[in-house]
Formats: sequence, C-alpha cells, structure tokens
Amino acid sequence: MPPGPPRLPFIGSLLHMPKSHPWKTYTRWAKEHGKDITHIDVLGSHILVINTAKAAFELFERRGLLYADKPPLYFLNKVIGFDWVMGFQGYSPRWREFRKYFHQSFNQTAAQSFRPLLLGATHELLRRLLDEPDDFLDHLRQTAGRVILLIAYGIDAKSKDDPHIQTAERGLQAVAFGAHIRGQLFDFFPLLLRLPSWFPGATYKAEAKPWKKYAEAMIEDPYRASKAAFTNGTAPPNVTASLLSQLDSKPSPITEDMVKLVPANMYLAGTDTSVSALGTFLLAMTLYPQAQRRAQAEIDAVIGEGGRLPDFSDEASLPYVGAVVKEVLRWRPVGPLALPHCLTQDDTYDGYFLKGGSWVIGNTWAIFHDESIYPDPDTFSPERYFDNPALPYPNEAFGYGRRWCAGKWMAIDNLWITVVSVLATMNVEKARDEFGREIVPKDEYTTGFVV
Repeated sequence: MPPGPPRLPFIGSLLHMPKSHPWKTYTRWAKEHGKDITHIDVLGSHILVINTAKAAFELFERRGLLYADKPPLYFLNKVIGFDWVMGFQGYSPRWREFRKYFHQSFNQTAAQSFRPLLLGATHELLRRLLDEPDDFLDHLRQTAGRVILLIAYGIDAKSKDDPHIQTAERGLQAVAFGAHIRGQLFDFFPLLLRLPSWFPGATYKAEAKPWKKYAEAMIEDPYRASKAAFTNGTAPPNVTASLLSQLDSKPSPITEDMVKLVPANMYLAGTDTSVSALGTFLLAMTLYPQAQRRAQAEIDAVIGEGGRLPDFSDEASLPYVGAVVKEVLRWRPVGPLALPHCLTQDDTYDGYFLKGGSWVIGNTWAIFHDESIYPDPDTFSPERYFDNPALPYPNEAFGYGRRWCAGKWMAIDNLWITVVSVLATMNVEKARDEFGREIVPKDEYTTGFVV
C-alpha cells in the first residue's frame, strides 16, 4: 500500500488524524511519506488521499468508473438525513437519473440563460456594498442566497432574514456538523450507530438530533412555495417550474421526488461556495493591491473609466480579470478536500496496491499548491497564467472524474461577473483602526467541506 502516517494495532492512524484543516496535515504527510498518494488506516478503514494532478487524472479520469462510487456516509446520510444530497449518494441508476436532470438544468448552454438574472443581482450587490461596505460578507451571503432561490424556485428573497435563506444557513451548518471528524468516526466504525446515545463514543449521535429537521426543511419549504406559485400561474421562470411541467411528460415522466431534489441540491451547494470564493476575492484584493490595480487598468482600457458597467460580452476582452478568477479558485480553494469517493475494486498505481472499498479523497489544496506546477504557491499571482500559458484551468476546484460539480458553469459566470463589476466600480482597501493605521486582515479560514 502507499506510505502514510504511523499505525497502531486496531485503531490504525486514528490518533494522528487532524481535528481541523485536514488538507494541511495531508499535504504535510504527502511531503513526508509519499507525494502522489497517502494511505491512512482508521479503525481498519482505508483512506487514500490523492495529492497530485498526475495521480488525480490517472485515477479519477482515466479509471473514472472504478472511482465514481461513494463510501457509506452513515452519519450525514442516516443520522442527520442528507441521503438526498447528490454528492453523498453512491454511483447507482438513481444517481445517474439525478445527474441527468441536474445537467439538463445547469449545463453550459442552460447556464447562459441565467446570465441576465446574475447581472441584475450583481448590480443590487454593488448598491448594497456602496451603502454599507462594512457588512460586505452579509451582502455576499444574502445575494448568493437570493440568486439560488430565484433560479431554483422563483422565490425572491430580498432580505438576509428571509426564512428560506435562514433555512439554508441552518442546513449548511448541519452539513458542517456531520462532516466533523467525530461524525466520520461513525462512518469508519458503523457499530457506533447501534450503541445508545449515552454510551461513550456515541454521544455525538445525540447532539445531531436537533440538526435533522433542517435536512428535511431544505427540501420541503422552498418546494411547497414554488409549487404553489406554479399551480397558481404566478411563478417566474425557474428550475422547479420547468421540472414540474415535465411531471406528466411521455414516455418517461420525471417523478415528483426528483422535482424536489434537483433544486434542493442546488440550494444546498450553491450558497456557501459562492460566498467563500467571493470572500477570497476580496481578501486577495486587500492583500495584493497591485493585482487589483492591474485588473482595474484593464477594465478601464476596455470599457472606459466611469462609463457603462461591464457585462458578459466583455469577458473575452479582459484576460487579466479572467486570470484573477482562476487564481481565486486556486489560491484558497472553496473545498480544499474533495468529497470522498470510493474505490469499487482492488487497483494498482505506480507499484502500489490500492484496496477496494477504500475512501479516495482528492487533496485539492495539495494539487493547487504543488510548487513544481505553481511556483511560490502561497502568493496570489494572476500573472502566473501569463508567465506560463500552459497552466491548466483550476478545474479540480469543481471536483473529480464523474462526480465533478454540475453547477460549475453557473458558478464561474457568477464569480466572473461579480469580480469584474466590483473592480469596475470600487476599490478594495484595508480598514483602518481608530489611529488611522491599516489593519492587515488575517489569512485564516474555517474548516469543513466548504471553508
């Protein structure tokens, strides 16, 4: 098997498992034990961490079918109730049907139909930033939630206090709770699920109970509102309405269960990811003002200073802004570790034995901070894409193999139009304390699936 951290009988490497920010520990282990793949044994379960673009391409792409399944995420799926999330489901006929309808709604061509809505939401965001710049993260979150609800359900949530946005917030917190290492212990050692909640080691199960209602509410609450508007004939164009119109289609009508779950997955996956990426953009512009100035100079040269606002037709004429977007995705990836895959049968790679049934995790952080591909990787440098035109697009930010994020195209459009619009209208600068001294923000992130 590939090398990895020290192991003890029965518990394996459990005592070495990081409690937070595991991608940094895994990247360090890759340097210490073996770069391409790190093997971790936890209570007899095997984890294979893929640390290089070369290994990721060979395993997830070329041998995609072997690596397309998912491990049984007992805690998230059974205890908290997120078995409806596409990213947590195994590779099955049901998942493939799920993926078909999701792709139908969010493929590259379909995503372009959302551009007018994204443009309008971005202009509203600019007004909010202008009026209350100190609340920038709240504005990003409210705008992201509003966009997702409009596209998925036709619901216009004009306030961050809207109950649908609050439901999404709590649902995302429930996912973060389930993704904690304490929750993952139930996945590695399912016997814990059979123990009473008061039993030592199983108490986390009791703590999960209050979160379960949000997993259900994320499906049902916005769906009921959207279906009522569709039935009354008052619904604006949206994904739920489009799917509802297919309920009675022939020869293979979509089920109502699928109508509920496709927009619910967008609702879950689209909010925090947008906020994370745009927060990183603002952090980068604060810490690297020279990149901000170069992007603004490019925008002024193409669009004109103080003229019209940029739109999607300007994208091809603004290569440096495009490089800023790429570097935002690479520098501090939204998901430093990909959601785990599962190897369906024994395999080999570069002389190593890879055991069937292993968890397989793409270490996106390690891939994006590989010094042989990205020199000085901790520096935010859009210039690197001009100095080395052969650098790949950071597609790993959207997952791997057959499980890559089907909402990728809309996510890129949303990130690009927000970045270019903020740069065209505003300066992002360090705040100052009561003595007028600049405050350097900390480059620190939360832990979890989305950071």
